Amino acid sequence: MDLRKFEDRGYISYRDFLLEVEREVNRLVKRFPALLDSLKRIKGVQIAGNGVTFNWGVKDRLNFSDLLESLNDWGDDEVVVVLDEAQELINLRGVNLLYPFAYSFDKMNDKPSLFKAG
Repeated sequence: MDLRKFEDRGYISYRDFLLEVEREVNRLVKRFPALLDSLKRIKGVQIAGNGVTFNWGVKDRLNFSDLLESLNDWGDDEVVVVLDEAQELINLRGVNLLYPFAYSFDKMNDKPSLFKAG
């Protein structure tokens, strides 16, 4: 995901961020329709036809850690999440993604294809 899209903004809402993630996940679903089975189990994910939408409001809000974990489990260590220009997330408001990324790194580190340091 290329986060340069947000470089001219003073802040990024969780909604803006999730819409970008949603677009990328829908691209993945087009190539791998079986992914929908994994995603429909996540709170905050709605399946409509062959696409997904993520809830960003307070009620039924998508837990980003759950999404990363589901992608990792579905991909059987074959899914790589790349956030190009991740420093743009410093302007993210409404949610702190540090915890989901730390959780993913700690819990999925034995699955090295999701996150790599270096």
